[in-house]
Amino acid sequence: MWISHSIISIMNMSYCTESNYLDTSEFQSLFLHFFGFFAIPVHILGAYCILFKTPPAMNSVKWVLLNFHLWSCFLDFALSWLTTPYVIFPALAGYPLGVLKTLGIGVGEQILFIMATVGVLLVAMVLIFETRLLVLFDFQHWWRRIRIPWFILDHIVAIVYFIPLYNRIPDQSILKEIIILRVKCVPVYVDMNSMYLFSNVKVVPTTIVSLIMAFYMYQVLIFTSLTAWFLNKQMKRSISKNTIKIQKKFLIALVLQMVIPALIMPAGYLVFSAWCNFHFQYFNNICLIIISSHGFSTTIAMLLIHTPYREFLLGGSRFRTRFRSEKKNSVRDMMTTGVTRN
Repeated sequence: MWISHSIISIMNMSYCTESNYLDTSEFQSLFLHFFGFFAIPVHILGAYCILFKTPPAMNSVKWVLLNFHLWSCFLDFALSWLTTPYVIFPALAGYPLGVLKTLGIGVGEQILFIMATVGVLLVAMVLIFETRLLVLFDFQHWWRRIRIPWFILDHIVAIVYFIPLYNRIPDQSILKEIIILRVKCVPVYVDMNSMYLFSNVKVVPTTIVSLIMAFYMYQVLIFTSLTAWFLNKQMKRSISKNTIKIQKKFLIALVLQMVIPALIMPAGYLVFSAWCNFHFQYFNNICLIIISSHGFSTTIAMLLIHTPYREFLLGGSRFRTRFRSEKKNSVRDMMTTGVTRN
């Protein structure tokens, strides 16, 4: 009875007449496509620096850093070109505008694809800090025996964690009309025929996403803390203090590379919008644009924070001068001396 009354209310509801170009799906689509194309040279430059400008002291994480970079670029590409999502908050609804829609891929499958990509990206980030710690471990350390099964499990979780939500997607013929009540009126710039309701229960998707983020961020915190602890411990051991200082700077640079782009992510606004029924579509569009540029901002942070990449971009020679006298000793310390064990 209540459902029927809600549907009748929607049918009698007047359309929102106030809007501007920033509210529209046309703006969202054009800007994401343009920005995705604009970011390609930056992504290529980032990959080039990792492959050819990474010094010996950073070789331990060269390939995992490249792996993270490629997944970050792919997520940008997936959001700006493949799916191009147009999301309506506070209603957990929207529709895609990208290439996958043209190819006939379902909306639910596109959501699952994006969330799995985010999960694998998080695993790639964990791998960077784990690999950095692994260099400090004894070759007989117990972690070396279980790390591969652990990261297989990490990847499985990253791929399947969103499947339960995918299987709980509500009936589109009834519930999407009910959920749009949260927006108070039907915006004229929304294509209701393409609208797809992801969930009619706010707490379930936000809880699952929060838990999966915490699961991987906790791993990053553990590996980072252990690395810092080992490096501090070695200050009084056989590895040169200069080498330890270089490694500490590198660890700090890695942390900053991950943290700075995360600080500009608009997660707080999206949660506030969903829970408080706060709807401004141009804010929604801008939030999706910021999220879709995560790989771009991560690449810029990497190029500016890591000294060898920054020096290469600026064309300076200070980095080469400083490392010429140090790199042989640094590499020998890491590869042969390693960590002084108790």
